[in-house]
Amino acid sequence: MAVSEEKFMELYKKADVKNNGFLTVVQLKDMIKKELCNTISDEDVTAIFCAIDKNGDNRITWEEFKTEMCKKDRRTAFSEQFKALDKEGCGKLPKGLICQMLKEENLDDDQIEAMFSRLDANDDGVISREEFMGMV
Repeated sequence: MAVSEEKFMELYKKADVKNNGFLTVVQLKDMIKKELCNTISDEDVTAIFCAIDKNGDNRITWEEFKTEMCKKDRRTAFSEQFKALDKEGCGKLPKGLICQMLKEENLDDDQIEAMFSRLDANDDGVISREEFMGMV
């Protein structure tokens, strides 16, 4: 199992609070707000949910979640974004750069600090390629 798939499994299990093998739109929303972006709108969560729920049964199974999260296009886009941001080619993005990006997304300082802390898994003050790709 790839590292990114393990991270997706961890997120999925955290979101599946009833441990019944599927996610509801409410569970997906709670997970996104807690783990990824606490400013996401209900409409955006619903759109994401519908995109992942391929069979339209109003539940997201692990397979549906994994399939969507591991799409090559998404991973490729994130990889290319990291390369573009890593102008020095050192494999790490400084906190200042990440904070600047997040400010452009209209996040406030507390939201930025919380998101950076979640991304910076080893608490070294920079975001490695692996940590960045963990967002995919």
